[in-house]
Amino acid sequence: ELLEVGGGGALVKCGDKGGINGKNEEHFYEIGVRSQAEFEKCLNDGSRKLHVISGEVCNLMSRILKVYHEVDGRLSERIPDAWLASIDDVERQLAYLFCKRFMVNIPYGWLQHYPLYLTAILKRIETLGGGGMARDQKYMQEIGPVWDGYLKRLKAHRDAGIYDPALEYYRWMLEEMRVSVFAQELGTSMAVSSKRLGKQWGLVK
Repeated sequence: ELLEVGGGGALVKCGDKGGINGKNEEHFYEIGVRSQAEFEKCLNDGSRKLHVISGEVCNLMSRILKVYHEVDGRLSERIPDAWLASIDDVERQLAYLFCKRFMVNIPYGWLQHYPLYLTAILKRIETLGGGGMARDQKYMQEIGPVWDGYLKRLKAHRDAGIYDPALEYYRWMLEEMRVSVFAQELGTSMAVSSKRLGKQWGLVK
C-alpha cells in the first residue's frame, strides 16, 4: 500500500476524497431499477464502463510506476553531500505523493498529474548534477515555509474534523509550483504563481 521512498519513506496519511473510487463515481451513480430488463441493461452498461475504466487506471498506474522507478533509481545512487538537503526535500515530497493507500485516497484527477510531478523530480535531480545547486536552494527556501504552513493548517483541520476543498486545491497548487520552479521547461497543468497561491490561501478555512 505504500512505496518505500529512497530506502525509507515516511508513512503519511492521505486525504479522504477521490482516488480510483472517485474515477468510478464519474461513471456510476444511483439509477432507479424497476424491472429485470432495466437491471440487465444497467449491469451490461456497467460492465462495459468498468472495462474502460480498468484500462485507463492500469495505463495510468503503469506510467506512474515507470517514472517512479526512474526516480527511485536516481535516489539509490551515491548522493554528494552538497545535495543532501535537496534530496531530503525530494524524499519528503515523494512520501506525501505516495502515502498509504494513495491509489484510493488521492483524487483521481490529481493522480493523472503524477507522471508530470515525477518527471519534474527527475529534472530537478539532473539540474543538481549540472551545477544548479544555488538555484535549487533558492527555490527550496521559498517553497519550504509555504509547504510548512499548509501542513500546519492541514493538521489543525484534521484535529477539528474539517475537510476543506480550498486547502486540498492549495496542496496541489504547491505541487504544480514545484514543477514551475524546479522543471519549468515541462510546463504546469494550471497557471500558478506566488500571487495565485496567496489568493487561494485566502479562501482556506
